[in-house]
Amino acid sequence: MGRHTLTLDEDVENLLDEEQKETGRSFKAVVNDLLREVRQRRLGDRKRKPSRRYEIKPLSAGRVRHEVVSVAEALELAEGDAFR
Repeated sequence: MGRHTLTLDEDVENLLDEEQKETGRSFKAVVNDLLREVRQRRLGDRKRKPSRRYEIKPLSAGRVRHEVVSVAEALELAEGDAFR
């Protein structure tokens, strides 16, 4: 076990103090546990694959006015002959 001096920004010190008060753990335990958690999360992010496929839920856009079969048709409907 090594001893190190660490200078903390005031806001970080306040966050650690809050965590210490909320959990009843020592300052040392709070710092060690949070550092371990962050390190594990970073390692996990490198190894982790997406856990599930992103899915878009369909939404009704109303009644179909024109059946579009190709991108060219869609552009022609939207912009007229000017798209060419």
